[in-house]
Parts: sequence; C-alpha cells; structure tokens
Amino acid sequence: MTARSWRYAAAGLSIAVIAAWISYNDGLFVARLAGNHDHQAYAYPLLPDGLIVVCLLALLEAARARVPRSRWAMGGLLLGAVLTLSMNVYAGLAHSELDAVIDGFVPVIFFVACEVVLWHVRRGRGAAQGDNLQSSPAVTVPSSNFEAAEASMAATVAAGNPLSVNQLQDRFSLRRKEAADLRRKHVPVSPAPVPPAGESGRDEGLPPNPLPAALNGRAHG
Repeated sequence: MTARSWRYAAAGLSIAVIAAWISYNDGLFVARLAGNHDHQAYAYPLLPDGLIVVCLLALLEAARARVPRSRWAMGGLLLGAVLTLSMNVYAGLAHSELDAVIDGFVPVIFFVACEVVLWHVRRGRGAAQGDNLQSSPAVTVPSSNFEAAEASMAATVAAGNPLSVNQLQDRFSLRRKEAADLRRKHVPVSPAPVPPAGESGRDEGLPPNPLPAALNGRAHG
C-alpha cells in the first residue's frame, strides 16, 4: 500500500474504532439493563461487532482468492448487523427517541468504515501484485497445439522426413522458439565432420601455397 492509502485506511479505522466504542457502551448498557451485572455483561457487546469483523474478513479473503462467498459469512454479517443495530436502538430508546435515531446510525457508520478500510487493503494488495507481475520475467506458455505438434514431429522423424521449423509454425501455430526447440529435440544438430589427418587433399610436405621459385631465391638465370 502507498502512504496515501495508509492514511485513508487509518482515517477509516479511526472512525470504525469510535463507532465500535459507542456501540460497545450501548451494548453494555442494554446488558446491564437486562439484569447482567457480573463480568459476563462486558462480553455481550463484543459479539455482534466481532461477528461483523470476522465475516467481513472472510468475504475479503473470498474476493481475493476469487472463490464463491461463504453463506455462513453472509448470514453472520447480516446477523451481526441486526444484533448491534437492535442493541444500539434499544439503548437509545431508554433515553429518548432522538437518541435512538442517533445510536441507530452508529452500527451503520461502523460497517461502512470497516468496508472502506478493507477496500484500501484490497486496493493496496492488487497494486502490489500488479507491480510484481510487471517486474517478473516473461514466462513462455506452451501453445495449445504443442502436444499435437510433438506427436506429428515424432511420426515424421520416424518416417525419415522430419518437419521443418516453418512447417511446424504453419501447421500448428507455434511460436518460432517453440518450433525451433521442438525440432532440435527430435532432430539434434550433429557437428560438422572433421577430415582425418592426411586426407585434406594437400601434400603434407609442402606448404599450402608454396611461393614460386622466382620469388624464393631458387631461380637460376
């Protein structure tokens, strides 16, 4: 993620924390109003908002992996939203109808802020993966007709008339490198024969191009 994305994500996370704090206190108020005055009352408000966060993360991973969304995650997200909205509205009704409306906005703000933070995280991951793909070396993917070309090449080699590189390209739509590698695999290039010593067609006792006698001092007038 870039520095700007981190700032946006931090701002959204701050808003989500404030909304979660208000929602927690409303849930704690409802739990105590219901008669839970022990330590258990502190755990009740964590369940709805915690369920929302867990389900949002599950949906994020599903989108990143490009797999179908979990029905449990979708159902848990809906259930968490209904529960936290109910607790906030009921806590507001204990004071006034206007307070119920204000408290009802809290879980909505929490949900939207969490979505914004996750969107920035997804965007940052996508940009990083795009940079990695651009910086990675190109990978040659075999053509879809490569197996058919290899089988045909093996048959023509066995018949004593192997296909040329151009024929492989034309018939099977192979890339030039693929066709050349395939032919080299089935028809290895043998090194040029080296003539044995003494069979070069020259007199071994004389230099390859002897100078005329007139130029080497052997000429007699």
